[in-house]
Amino acid sequence: KNPGSGYKIASGETVYVKKGAEKPRRLNWLNLTNSENDLVMLENVNPAVILFHVKQRYHTNQIYSFVGPILISCNPYKLLPLYTPAILNDYIKRDNRYLEPHVY
Repeated sequence: KNPGSGYKIASGETVYVKKGAEKPRRLNWLNLTNSENDLVMLENVNPAVILFHVKQRYHTNQIYSFVGPILISCNPYKLLPLYTPAILNDYIKRDNRYLEPHVY
């Protein structure tokens, strides 16, 4: 019985998609190399790309990411120097669009 359309992925295995399901989108590798504070600025925005970038930012201790007006926060499970008086003053004095994403 044919389970649906088969697509070969990078690991060499074939992934099957049910008939009538949306076809997988081709991933633009440029989306994975550009790092943006606001993920809507990427060429293609979909859940997989958002998850990839949030994970990459998390590994570099950038625990906040914007997706448009939405702020995504990942718990680093460690103390980071993100809440100092100097950082707070930066966010009070400047427009947030020019600074890293933050709860301030």
